[in-house]
Amino acid sequence: MRIAAAAAMLLLGASLYVLFRPDAVFLMPFSAWLPEPLPAGEGVVARVLRCNAADALWYAALLALMPAGSPPRGILVRCAVALPFVHEGCQGVGIVPGTFDIMDLVAYISVLSIYTLLWKKELRRQDARASFSCSHS
Repeated sequence: MRIAAAAAMLLLGASLYVLFRPDAVFLMPFSAWLPEPLPAGEGVVARVLRCNAADALWYAALLALMPAGSPPRGILVRCAVALPFVHEGCQGVGIVPGTFDIMDLVAYISVLSIYTLLWKKELRRQDARASFSCSHS
């Protein structure tokens, strides 16, 4: 289920680039087949959809692929949690190509907050199951 959800988020994120930002570097090999960008309109929602939603979806997909019940202190989870923040910071100082965007950081924090809430809920569910099976053995 997690793999299907992550694949769907990746596909949706890529679709946003195809629809609104087909000039992105990773899409250049396909530029001959891509449609003209859709007008996204103005305003905060349009900007987030056009500029930040794809990155948030890709980050959510990465976190969805973390092993179930992984402690947040595990090295794999730590790297996954830090990756977009480090990458955005590297963009800000010119180490990697791209444009630093504070709204990307807001999107990543939002995704991480949801992930943390879901992770805590999963831990409580696992604890409840463990205590139920121990008390009824």
